[in-house]
Amino acid sequence: MITVSMVSPPPNPLLTISPSLLISPPSGTQRLLLSTSHRASKVTHIVTAPPDLAGVSGLILTKSGVSPDGSITLLDETEYTKKYLEVSRPYSYRPQFTMTIEGASDPVTIPLHQPASCTLTIIPLSDSARPTKKQKIAAAPSAFEIVSKLIRIEGSTPGTFDRKAALALGVPVGPLFGKLVKGETIVTPAGDEVKPSQCMGEPAVWRVGIVFVLSSEDFERLPKDVTYDFVYFQSTSEVLDSSSFKDWWSGLKRGSKKGHFIKYDASKPKGTYISNSSAKLIYKLSLISPRHFRVPNCVANCFEEVDYQLTPVNKKGLVKSKSTDIIPNMYGLSVEDKAEVEEDLAKRGFEEAAQAQVMKNDTNPNKQPEIVFLGTGSSIPSKHRNVTSTYINYGRNSLLLDCGENSITQLKCMFSNVEDYVASLLSIKLVWISHPHADHLLGINEFILERRRVGGHNKEKVYIIAPETVLPSVKFFLGEEEGGEGVVVMLDCREFLDGIPDGGLAEELGEVGVTKFQSLYVDHCRNSYGVVLTCEHWGTIAFSGDCRPSRKFLNFKADILIHEATFEDDLEDEAIVKKHSTIGEAVGIGKGMECKYIVLSHFSQRYPGFPRGVPKYDNVIVAWDWMRLTWETMQSATGLGGVMELMFEDEDKKEGEGNDRILEGEDEIGGVKVSEIMKEPGGFAVKGVIDGGCGGVE
Repeated sequence: MITVSMVSPPPNPLLTISPSLLISPPSGTQRLLLSTSHRASKVTHIVTAPPDLAGVSGLILTKSGVSPDGSITLLDETEYTKKYLEVSRPYSYRPQFTMTIEGASDPVTIPLHQPASCTLTIIPLSDSARPTKKQKIAAAPSAFEIVSKLIRIEGSTPGTFDRKAALALGVPVGPLFGKLVKGETIVTPAGDEVKPSQCMGEPAVWRVGIVFVLSSEDFERLPKDVTYDFVYFQSTSEVLDSSSFKDWWSGLKRGSKKGHFIKYDASKPKGTYISNSSAKLIYKLSLISPRHFRVPNCVANCFEEVDYQLTPVNKKGLVKSKSTDIIPNMYGLSVEDKAEVEEDLAKRGFEEAAQAQVMKNDTNPNKQPEIVFLGTGSSIPSKHRNVTSTYINYGRNSLLLDCGENSITQLKCMFSNVEDYVASLLSIKLVWISHPHADHLLGINEFILERRRVGGHNKEKVYIIAPETVLPSVKFFLGEEEGGEGVVVMLDCREFLDGIPDGGLAEELGEVGVTKFQSLYVDHCRNSYGVVLTCEHWGTIAFSGDCRPSRKFLNFKADILIHEATFEDDLEDEAIVKKHSTIGEAVGIGKGMECKYIVLSHFSQRYPGFPRGVPKYDNVIVAWDWMRLTWETMQSATGLGGVMELMFEDEDKKEGEGNDRILEGEDEIGGVKVSEIMKEPGGFAVKGVIDGGCGGVE
């Protein structure tokens, strides 16, 4: 069975031809795949959609984690993509994983279910030599060569096997029948050669068209007289409202009576995407503790999912069509979903919470500064946790501690209207990247693109402080317009090893509310840093990044410590190998710093629910995605541990069924344990040991 699927979180859709091909994977694709039946390990080919290639990088890293000696082919020869891969090499290189780039102006054959395959051709519809303003992505460093394009995918599957014809040709019943069905030529016991075409019916042919058009001029270049089974057409209002498009759309030839066509107006984005499982979780948490998990008054949650079956031919047609529009106070949940959540809470003993109403009034009426956790997982996203990022607001300014893939989308989900989201995004004046691992930095591109999109000519400075190996990527994302200077100021973490350097920077950071800032070498991979900073409202905040517990933090006292707690205490040996911390080690650092509050984050994806062994101290908080903390709610947040344990007590059994699994230390690659490979510089690791390997300065 071959299926074309569309999962459409604005502003870009993810389209798939099962199981091998992904088209235009947006940022956050890994979490999208968790919401569908598709697996990253099965992907062999990707059609990219510059300039936001974080979804591509995330998929490559996920597949290399599941299949270290596997491969992926990118169907994109644009200079932008080539340069992106070059500058991202320090945090995405995997020595045993093969990645190739091919053009698709000539048909490319892509294997699907054996013996089926398809051919894909990319037909440019815009003049790459003379890109217009509409053909440029507003935030891209430069116009990539092909923006408007037709992606034509054609395939066929063998017809019905003719048993009588095979027997008449001397083919005995048995394995030779199967080889013919798979498309193989066989030799009968009598020595006669038999080809599949001699005993197979006519093949079933199908055609899919995926079209991206940005102008009326480009639309006129689209081949019109083609028959399709499935069409996805994305364009602007200018094109979709034109008479020429309407005439073409109404006259589209369908490959069957059940052909399915979709059009999408990219100039009118509908909102942002939250998966159904995440929607249920945030609703559940908001019922239990609305002070820490708040459902906005009107969440712009939009999600559309379509599955269209292409083969077998007698079952061709639409098998799923589900869409979710804006539903106030429910994160897009249906009435049935809402009832399911409340019933589940009641079963677990939360009758009072199940009967409560989500507070429609703002639970932070005085607009106190908040710490918001945009991602609390490690390595790759899981069903309940995105990769790492923490948003700290301290009045009119804010900062980000790390910026993993999809962080900005997570931020967008926090606000009840576009104005509040834009204000919060533009309030971010400092972004700190702790080390060159993809799960901590792939969101930087999205941050730059989105800031330009919503901020227009905003000229307030933003400081991006990152390791030296990350800065080339940041400069590339900024492009020729800024080049890393002016509005966005790029700084190396090493410049802050002795505090804020001289030369006027202290005054500049003071203007955005940061009065002290010192980076620390930590023991993880090369170029790994922790940070201790002082900002308005919060006082002193320490952030570990990824590391083994570091005594250097004990030279400081902090009001709040945000520390990674990747592993439970019984996995200390694995934490040592992978250079992470256990829960107990993180708490120990916080107590040594005499912190008012210790916040644990960056949990391994093996803990889909609540990690075991969290000590019941009155100042230890377990972070969750979308958790909000103010000084007033900090103390009550320390008591959520027992509640979470009860709520997720059976989650470990549910999570992971049928999902891709990241290799662990006892697994083997080519007869060698992963734990041994990870000790070698440049070797594969779950966390991604990069050029030069581990061995940060302690």
